Amino acid sequence: MQRHMDCGDLAPGSPVLRAKQFSALVKAEADELFLKRDLPVYSAKQVAAMVERAVPLFIKGAR
Repeated sequence: MQRHMDCGDLAPGSPVLRAKQFSALVKAEADELFLKRDLPVYSAKQVAAMVERAVPLFIKGAR
């Protein structure tokens, strides 16, 4: 995160906080099902898709 803040990809801030924010965003899709007590087993492809959806959203929000 620090490298991306240094390059101007992300707004300045705590790299630890940015990592926590990104982690929370990636987990958001799965958390909804978890809260409903429907515990799915995700494939690597499904996890990759969640990450791919979260990255652009995170980048736009952290600028």
